[in-house]
Amino acid sequence: MANTWMPIVQFLVRRCSHAQRREPGTQTSPRGLLISLRKHYCPVRGLCIVLFGVMLASQAWAVQPPTYTFAPSGKDGGGCMVSVAPDPFIPGRVICGGDSWPFHLTTNYGRLMIPICVRDPGDKDGLFDSANDMGAAATRFSRKTTNLVYSATGEISGGGGFLLSTNAGSTWMRVSTPAKFVGDNDAPPLVTQGHPRSVGNMIALDPSSGPNEIIYVGTYSNGVIRSTSGGTAWTAITIPALTPPYVRGLAMDDLDPTVVYVACYNASNGNDSVYVISNAPSASNAILVSQPPFPRLRNSLL
Repeated sequence: MANTWMPIVQFLVRRCSHAQRREPGTQTSPRGLLISLRKHYCPVRGLCIVLFGVMLASQAWAVQPPTYTFAPSGKDGGGCMVSVAPDPFIPGRVICGGDSWPFHLTTNYGRLMIPICVRDPGDKDGLFDSANDMGAAATRFSRKTTNLVYSATGEISGGGGFLLSTNAGSTWMRVSTPAKFVGDNDAPPLVTQGHPRSVGNMIALDPSSGPNEIIYVGTYSNGVIRSTSGGTAWTAITIPALTPPYVRGLAMDDLDPTVVYVACYNASNGNDSVYVISNAPSASNAILVSQPPFPRLRNSLL
């Protein structure tokens, strides 16, 4: 529509006191035409300005939406995100944990995801040299210290451990290998298709006690473990009547950080159960609080 009005406006401008002869090379762009209309008296200037406004309006109506393109953000080969860790101190900053490429970082609410998988210079045992280190079963920003991130990584065949980053995921260090974590599909004796996975909400943090926050982690088949040393040393919390205790989810009471709930899977009968750890900072056992029948807790919904 703009192309239809442009010749009309150009003709009227040329008729306005011979503007084109007085100023050779006058631009024929909308801006150039408007300048000509302002500088020269024209009996039909009002009509020109009206037509000029119609032309600009038609251009606005013709604006096309932006074109979006998508491209791979990290390691080739696919995979899926199994954990999401928002930063409690910096809005928009989130680290996502995956099952074949461990970490992606966004600082703008997910508009751009940057692959991050760099070993810290202080790590001496070859973190990320093996594909078994690549499955991030759980990832969590510290609730006490800015830029501190925890992650539990590993694969069903081994590797991984408890990882720590002090620079919001730019580099990572393995601080301990307390028990197995599995960021990909499970294996027998669990269900044959490899689900439900031991991923997602598997790290609970209590920042209210001592210089270091208390860390609770749900393992693949070793129950719940607790650390008061930033993940370098661990104490096991027994899950009774389950051998082995496959943990499927971990949640801390919002009003009482000394209470932690644990969702477990019983491989012998396919049932799920929920346990509670009371006085969690010093507890040695969990207590069964719920059993079937209830919907199965798949993929760490707790």
